[in-house]
Amino acid sequence: MQRPYTLLVSSAQPGQPYERVVRKAFLAPAEITRALRLALQLHGPFMTLSFDGRTGHCILMRAEDRDTGDFLFHDPWPGRSLLCVENNEAGVDARLDPNGAGWLITPSDLEKVVFAVVMDTDVWEAIAADLRIRFSVARWVRTMLNLAANGLGLTKSC
Repeated sequence: MQRPYTLLVSSAQPGQPYERVVRKAFLAPAEITRALRLALQLHGPFMTLSFDGRTGHCILMRAEDRDTGDFLFHDPWPGRSLLCVENNEAGVDARLDPNGAGWLITPSDLEKVVFAVVMDTDVWEAIAADLRIRFSVARWVRTMLNLAANGLGLTKSC
């Protein structure tokens, strides 16, 4: 049986038709990096979607460097990562990990380009309380409307 996933969507990126995505949470980019930091301590890696204003891309977020706070990721793009400064419009500057384990990106650079993170719902539920994310009434209403539009009842995650 396939495990359910939750899509953590950046509220700073352009809107998309998310009606068919049953489990989703709209978060500020800083909330997404905090969620990744906590989630990577429990489980991982996490498929992470980026968008620099022109190009969408998919990377695999693998770990957090506890000394620097940077995120270690795998980029399937051949050659230098699309998140290196010469390859993106957002000016983010991913750099090669000195140990050869992949690429490193600062949290502030990741916040500029993160579009969404695909996270195991069990992991999301475990960290959501720790994040102390207070959904506004508007977010709550949007979530309830999405559930109603999809003919779904209230569930413990959305």
